[in-house]
Amino acid sequence: MTEKKRTGETKKGKKAGRSTFPAGVLYVGIGASAGGLEPLFQIVEQLSPDDPCAYFIVQHQSMETGESLLPSLLAKRTDCSVELADDGARIMPGVIYIAPPDKLLSFNGILISLSIQEARTMPIDHLFRSLAENAGGHCIAIILSGSNTDGTLGSRAVKEHGGVIIAQDPDTAEYKTMPQSVVDTGLADLMAAPSAIPNHIRDYVNTVSQRDASETDTIAFSQSQRNTLFSLVKNRVGHDFQPYKENTINRRIQRRMDFHKIERLKDYITLVKSDPNEANELFKDMLISVTNFFRDPACFETLKQTLVKQYLPRKNSAEFRAWVPGCATGEEAYSLAIILAEAMDETGVHCDVSIYATDVDTEAIARARKGVFPENIEADVSEQRLRRFFSHQSNEYRIKQKIRDMIIFAEQNVRQDPPFYRLDTIICRNLLMYFKPEAQQKVMSHFCYAMKKNGLLMLGTSESIGSLAECLHPVDASCRLYMAKRGIEDHERYTDSHTSQRLFSLTGAPAGGYARRRQEDSVGESGIRSMERILLNLATPPSLIVNRNGDIHYIHGRTGKLLEPVQGRPDSNVLRMAREGLRMHLSTLLGECAHTNQKQTRRNVRVQTNGDETLFDITIQPIKSDQFEAPTFLISFDESPPPRKGELDIENMQDISEQARNRITMLEAELQECRDSMRVMTEEHEAANEELKSSNEELQSTNEELKSTVEELETAKEEVQSINEEQSTLNEELQAKNDELQRISNDLDNLLVSTEIATIFLNNDLIIKRYTPAISDVMSLRESDVGRPVTDIAMKLEYTALAVDSSSVLQNLDSLTKEVQNESGSWFQMRIRPYKTSDNRIDGVVVTFNDITRLKQSEQMARTAQNLAESIIDIASEPLLVLDEKMVIQTANRALLETFGVTEKKSIGKNIFEVGRGRLDQPELKKALESLITEKHVLWEYPIKVELKPSRTMRLHINAKYVPFSTQEGEAPRILLSISAITPLDSECPEPPPEN
Repeated sequence: MTEKKRTGETKKGKKAGRSTFPAGVLYVGIGASAGGLEPLFQIVEQLSPDDPCAYFIVQHQSMETGESLLPSLLAKRTDCSVELADDGARIMPGVIYIAPPDKLLSFNGILISLSIQEARTMPIDHLFRSLAENAGGHCIAIILSGSNTDGTLGSRAVKEHGGVIIAQDPDTAEYKTMPQSVVDTGLADLMAAPSAIPNHIRDYVNTVSQRDASETDTIAFSQSQRNTLFSLVKNRVGHDFQPYKENTINRRIQRRMDFHKIERLKDYITLVKSDPNEANELFKDMLISVTNFFRDPACFETLKQTLVKQYLPRKNSAEFRAWVPGCATGEEAYSLAIILAEAMDETGVHCDVSIYATDVDTEAIARARKGVFPENIEADVSEQRLRRFFSHQSNEYRIKQKIRDMIIFAEQNVRQDPPFYRLDTIICRNLLMYFKPEAQQKVMSHFCYAMKKNGLLMLGTSESIGSLAECLHPVDASCRLYMAKRGIEDHERYTDSHTSQRLFSLTGAPAGGYARRRQEDSVGESGIRSMERILLNLATPPSLIVNRNGDIHYIHGRTGKLLEPVQGRPDSNVLRMAREGLRMHLSTLLGECAHTNQKQTRRNVRVQTNGDETLFDITIQPIKSDQFEAPTFLISFDESPPPRKGELDIENMQDISEQARNRITMLEAELQECRDSMRVMTEEHEAANEELKSSNEELQSTNEELKSTVEELETAKEEVQSINEEQSTLNEELQAKNDELQRISNDLDNLLVSTEIATIFLNNDLIIKRYTPAISDVMSLRESDVGRPVTDIAMKLEYTALAVDSSSVLQNLDSLTKEVQNESGSWFQMRIRPYKTSDNRIDGVVVTFNDITRLKQSEQMARTAQNLAESIIDIASEPLLVLDEKMVIQTANRALLETFGVTEKKSIGKNIFEVGRGRLDQPELKKALESLITEKHVLWEYPIKVELKPSRTMRLHINAKYVPFSTQEGEAPRILLSISAITPLDSECPEPPPEN
């Protein structure tokens, strides 16, 4: 059965999920490879930082590419925070964590863990396994485009622990192999286009959040509803899950209900009734085919050493029989076959190996029979074992035929069907832990019955033998490896109904009588089996079981009269071991039986045995059994009775004529001659066969060499494909970065053109790197001049020091500004600045020429106007001056200077109240002028007394007005002041007007 870790989260995983992580938080792992960048963009664009999810992205990248471009590319496409994963960082919801190119990303509790990535480790599998072990049912694994099978084994672990698997729809993937591998193994819960995946994530978040808000320690359903559901599943798929533990089954049911957003079991039962496929989906969910090669390697090594040191050296039979119940997709059965092959090589004890691998999952058995596995089994199988026991084909590993021939796969229910018997080894790991105690006890009793004395039993590390300690004793308790204390012949009667029916058919006694054993029974179980063996030996003729080529699988009875060993190398082919007279008949009958698939018989065949002839009736019939994959046949030899009395006896006939005797003698001589001729021909035929065999061996050797060469080529091809895939991923990132740089370049070009500022970029050697079209106003440049020294370019300026000034800027790292004029008379403000890169490195200079012709013209016009104003003021007859807000003289005309007897040097820039020995320093005048600044009114004919000449006081009339004035520093008010009516003090003078 596929009861290999099959029914939901392990207790360990569940506890981790509950104790470590807050309720409702989901952990989303995303694996991508070649062609995965665009799907990642489509997903992250729809993610919200408010969703209670932490996201982990692993994309295949070359470990030699240095820093990953992925974080910067994704950060531009999402509102979530994007971080390159850092070892030991605390995991936060709403954050996207990117695995570094050379590290394996996992987490321990709520902290990120990074480890060195080795060449054969699959990084996506590593992440998914970490998600499964830590988050249990609170995780989602998403597999996007890629050309290998990374993610498949990790998805099995996620499925095992109750998580959800989402695969990109292969039809939407640029490289289908990665998502297709998950779909083909039946692990994907759903397929979706990348743009639809975020909605599925949110749906599952809501479902988990609601369940966490109401969930107790156990999920409980009513027994009647469970029974109804189990009956529906049993009717559809033929298997009963009543013997499974209640909690584990309930969790698988709850998972399907979550998937369909159903809250009540009653509604889910209605769905199962209406949708025939849902019963199959639930059945597959209960039977998760999860297993690995050499799961718990130390335990398999312990089993191998036990076989090497204790079991194989003491083995006294030619066959090794083993059973792997619940084999899932076959990894554990193949693991056992591999360690058996290694153990037999080490001990030199070689046996015919028959490993019976069984399961209830038909699809899992079908995959196991193929013996084909994804290449990420490299994480579990050593490189030496891969070379020896597997052949590499494309993205797969195929088990080699010599290992495949050891195993017989069959569908079987370990709880209901009778077991195999006389077994040397049973491996049943992580199956019993999901059964109820009574079911565990029944299966364990099957195992004890089936094993030989000293046979080995290996269970899962969380399983035990229960009350069967008297039957088994431990070899290694930590690996749950046990050895049988007694063999099948020592066990008490096997009470299974199938065995009872078998005993009924052999003894004629009712089966029920054996099912109810009584204390007074006189014949024990071992006695019954002894009778069976006696009956088989007495009633069954010598028989053989062979394949189509005549190779013997099994011999029953005494066959010495029929077969004899061949000379040379030991051979077990019936056609070569057959005695004289038998070989031709066997070859003919075997061919006819294989062709017609019908029973074939030939009577009275003469067989030469030590000079005597014995007559046999030969019967060959096909064997129809699921235990044999290749055509198999039963050959029976019934010895014919001697001639009855009264039959013709030539030797004892006395009255036969002489002529007849001579004729008989002649015929006997001819017969002997024919026999001799036949023997010679047979010997020649055998010699030819030996030559053909030798040639065949040479061809096989050549074929092996070719296979080795092909495998080497396949390995090289895979390495090239891996490099190509990494290169493809890097190219996608670089292309995205190039697109971004192109957009930035376009923005920069448009910015430079739109400013209409002439700009030229020079490197450290003053070589032209680029320029804007407006540069044509200052120098003669063409596109072909890029890459030439700037000194080679003809300038249109009355300025020739561009190279010298640029070199000075490079040396001093200080900007330089100058005003230069071109040949047509236009003026430019030239500015030379160092060109700094993002890492603060100087890589040349940037020279800009800003057209300031209009500014120059405005300045010239301003100067002309100023000169005109100054001339007008200067020729005025009345004293005039201009003051600033601090009463400092800005301008004064000649009349003022002469009136106060001062020079321009001693007045301009001086306070008016200090000029002319402070003659105007009068409090009333000072107050009146200051009020002009604040109140902005006009002072008209304001009289004051001033001593202009010694001993002569004059009366002056002051006129003043506030004038707004602007400078480069801002608003600067001015006062325009004039003096009129200078008269002696003794003349008549009108009274001064009011201050306003």
